[in-house]
Amino acid sequence: MDSSLDQVVTIDTHYENKRRRGASYFLKTVNDPQDVHGLFVDNSTNSCLTKLLSAIDVNGISRSDIDYLIITHVHLDHCGCTSQLLKHLPNATVLVHPRGKRHLVDPTRLIQSTAQVYGGMENFEKIYGKIEKIPQERVRTIDDGETLDFGGRKLKFIHTRGHAKHHMVIHDSFSNAAFVGDTFGIRYPDLCYENPDNLAIFPSTTPIDFEPDLALKAISDVNSLHPRRLYLSHYGRIDDIKTATNNLVYGINSYWKILKESKKTGLKGDLLFNWIKLRVHNWFVKYIREQLGDNNRINWKELQADVELNSQGIAFCSEYR
Repeated sequence: MDSSLDQVVTIDTHYENKRRRGASYFLKTVNDPQDVHGLFVDNSTNSCLTKLLSAIDVNGISRSDIDYLIITHVHLDHCGCTSQLLKHLPNATVLVHPRGKRHLVDPTRLIQSTAQVYGGMENFEKIYGKIEKIPQERVRTIDDGETLDFGGRKLKFIHTRGHAKHHMVIHDSFSNAAFVGDTFGIRYPDLCYENPDNLAIFPSTTPIDFEPDLALKAISDVNSLHPRRLYLSHYGRIDDIKTATNNLVYGINSYWKILKESKKTGLKGDLLFNWIKLRVHNWFVKYIREQLGDNNRINWKELQADVELNSQGIAFCSEYR
């Protein structure tokens, strides 16, 4: 765990047992040092429960004083620990996009669709463990543009489609930072051994809601908040928002081009997927080398799963949208 001057605690959730692949963020109230409350933005998977609870204890806050679990969107690498975490936080309320509530209250479809993407229930359970229903009374939906006063922090929520229809971004007035979930793509600090601060950001087009036009709008909407930094769920804090924006816009437009071209092929099923996967793979290789340089040691294994999942998402949109 590390703390910034913004009093934002970054918790490395070790998603899929890899460091700096997934993050949860812990915020505290700032207006009364004698009455401090806390909240989480995203909570990753059940495997990080101990890390999340430790963040509360280390910060000297009672577990009964955790007020909110904010979910940027209901993909299980962002909300998979919610049901287990709530068992330890008696007064916490889950805040979620209106389209996401039903998947928390009854996660049956969410589990089934995620298991399909990850190759069946056996693989699903290894990554996500047991996902349980959350009582309706512990879930509150958040409207687009809604604000929430949180002890000296004014939190503003904006709905951002493009990656998922149930996605929202949170702007915190105290830190002037935006917690962007997957709206600002994916960045792996350890992708380049020589440069852990690299900004080789790429889109996340995992099944099934890739909407490139809306993804570009979401980036513009986030920038209209004029944050001084971003906090990505995958992974970490970004201060150079201009470079991050340019790189991500380039990536979305590249994927959009692949999507448009794929629709002209007439291919279906595995043939379509393999056609797209080859082009996504080639784009990754070209882009990463441009960003990091041919002479740097690049951890290509970090990208294998993303090539697969992003290709699935583009293929779904090509065939069914």
